[in-house]
Amino acid sequence: VLHRALGQAVEWQMLPGNVASLAHPPRISRREMTALSPAQARQLLESVHGDRLEALLVVAVTTGMRQGELLALRWADVDLQAGWLRVTGSLSGTAITEPKTARSRRRVELTERAVDALRNHRATQLEERIAAANVWHDRGLVFANLTGGFIARGKLDERFHQLLEHAGLPRIRFH
Repeated sequence: VLHRALGQAVEWQMLPGNVASLAHPPRISRREMTALSPAQARQLLESVHGDRLEALLVVAVTTGMRQGELLALRWADVDLQAGWLRVTGSLSGTAITEPKTARSRRRVELTERAVDALRNHRATQLEERIAAANVWHDRGLVFANLTGGFIARGKLDERFHQLLEHAGLPRIRFH
């Protein structure tokens, strides 16, 4: 940002040169991504049976959807009868943003296990909604917190790591 701003100042002849061009930024080391093996993924899903996040993890594992896409998913974009869902956005902070590319906006086929998990999750969510009647904010989210709002990424990551530990699996990033 600084480099671009100084470059613009040079173009406008407000500065004789861009001193930011002389700087060498540090290299960002990329960590190798580790993922669960198919056997480990099955182990995780067996371990989370009955957990409030079971459906979210089933959909994540069976579809490969990104965390932000899962947290922005709305019931209006899910067709349990036909067995598919539509990715129409991603959670960024506390707002849903449009996909950055046309490929990000897509239809995703659901496995039978994912459909069953979502059906059970919907029934549980309706009970939560009734229990939180006065404080429930209906945003139509599939994966909402206990008052209908967005699940905080930090809370999701924390719970995900607890579930991995409980299942005896290595600590990995949700993504």
